[in-house]
Order: sequence, then structure tokens, then C-alpha cells
Amino acid sequence: MMKSLLIAPLLLAASFPSGASASGYVTLMFGRGQISEVHGSPCTPTSGAVSLWTVASTLQARGMTATVPMTLNQIATAPNRDCTGDSLYANWADLAKLRDTYHWTIVPRGRTGQDLTRVTNPTVLQNETCGVLPDFYQHGQTQAWSMFAWPNNKYTSALETGYVTPCYSFGRTYGGGVNTLPVGSPYYWANSISVNGGRCIDTTLACHTISSPRQYVKPSTLAAAINRATNGGWVLIQWYKLVSGSYHDPWISWDCTATDPADHWSKNPEDYCYNDFLAVLNSISKTLVVTNPAAIANMTNRYVVHP
Repeated sequence: MMKSLLIAPLLLAASFPSGASASGYVTLMFGRGQISEVHGSPCTPTSGAVSLWTVASTLQARGMTATVPMTLNQIATAPNRDCTGDSLYANWADLAKLRDTYHWTIVPRGRTGQDLTRVTNPTVLQNETCGVLPDFYQHGQTQAWSMFAWPNNKYTSALETGYVTPCYSFGRTYGGGVNTLPVGSPYYWANSISVNGGRCIDTTLACHTISSPRQYVKPSTLAAAINRATNGGWVLIQWYKLVSGSYHDPWISWDCTATDPADHWSKNPEDYCYNDFLAVLNSISKTLVVTNPAAIANMTNRYVVHP
């Protein structure tokens, strides 16, 4: 059994209410801690972009928390924030607020976010995986041990067992489905749903032919996937950036205004409609416990020893 030096009683009390009868568990995630969709300089929030702070408040009002996989080199020191492409990333102060005010969990996604399957140097691999934990602990993110989020879903079984399972409870992968508890050894994969925007589902509309690598996922599809955890399993689901209304420019566009979610679309596959996100939350079974990887680790004896 792996033992932890830092087991948080308050976390367990919040995740597993006294007297509650849980049919299963769900972890809500927000990839790479993107505060907002932005454009131009100096990183102006795009009209209609929904801030991560709005999301945090929405979840808090529902008694829900979330988990954020972060790439170390994208975490700036306040007052600076990393602004790359069309995204503004949380800094250390933001992550502390998410932890302390909203009780979110921050976990590593590597030091640089590079494809680790292309790395052969053991020192670099160690530095990208277990080697980032001291940085997170130094900033008070004491549950970082609970999950390593493989960047861009690039991993191998050998990398998982050699560099992740020695110091993390789980290794996040994509692919959807329900994780059976306890999560199986020796890999301890935490299989997760990556939520996509993209071209609209309705094939009769012009938005079905927009240039996007993915197709929009209806909230009913996501809700059904989450509620499969009511058989006693654990579902992880990850959004990236949420948007509302409609916005159009040559690079970033979306439309969330149609009554039918099959007509919603976003040119950036990491943009998802906020109204559909709320519909998913409304559809989560009341028998499911929304919790984080650390609580699942504590419950299933996947504790890890802090350095």
C-alpha cells in the first residue's frame, strides 16, 4: 500500500458527505488552467468568453469542485500571466485562489508539455514527471501527487510504470469510458473524456462544413457518459475554454445561440458553449459524488509518499 504524509480530512469530508450513499464518482477538469479565450495584445478577453472565475463560482454555488492539469512552464509569477495564442493561463496566485477559495485541485501536466514518447533521456523524463512535483509543493499544491496528466495524450505503458506510478496515484489519458474502482494496476490509468467543440452536428447547416478538426459534442451525450459512473465507477471529464453567445472573426468563431445544441459550433475545438456546459451539470445524477483524484486515491489506497 502506498501511504501519504499529507491526507486532508477536510477534503474527504467534503468529497464524501456523512450519511451519503454514492453510486459513483465524477471529476470535472479544465485543461491547462486557461483563464479565458483572448485575442490581440495585450491579451484582451474575447467578447463572449466565459472566465474560469465565472466557472469556479458556478461550481461553488452547486457544491462542486474541479481539477486543473497545469504545464509548469506556463505558470507565471504574479502579476504576470502567460498569454500564448488565444489563451490566458493561470499564474501561481490564480492557482492558489482556485485552491483556497474554490477548493480546486492542481495537478501537473509536465514541465514543458512536450511529447514524452519522443524523449529517450532518462534525466529529462524524470525532470518532466516526478521532477515537477517539488515546484508544485513549493507553491502549496500539496495534492499534485494525485494525478499526472499526460500531455496531448502521448504516453506508453513503459513510461507510465517507469516515471509516473512511482510518484503519482494516476496517469490521465483520454478515450472516455468509466474507470472501474479500484483503478487497475500496474498502470493506474485515469481514462478521461476530452470535451470537443467543432463543426455543428446538423448536416443540413453550413456550420457542419466549417474548417475544424472535430465535431461539436452535444451536452446530452456528455451527460450520458458521466452518468454511466452510477454503476460504481469513476468518470473524468475535461473542458478547456467556455464561451457564450456568438462571435465571429477570421480565426476564432463560435455560435451558441441556437435552441438545439446540434446547431452549436466553434471553430476552435477547445471552445465549448457555456449554456451546454450548464446543461451537463444539471444532468449529473444526484447519486454521483463530484470529487477529485486525491479523494479517489485516498479511498482506494493509491496514496503516495510526499518528498
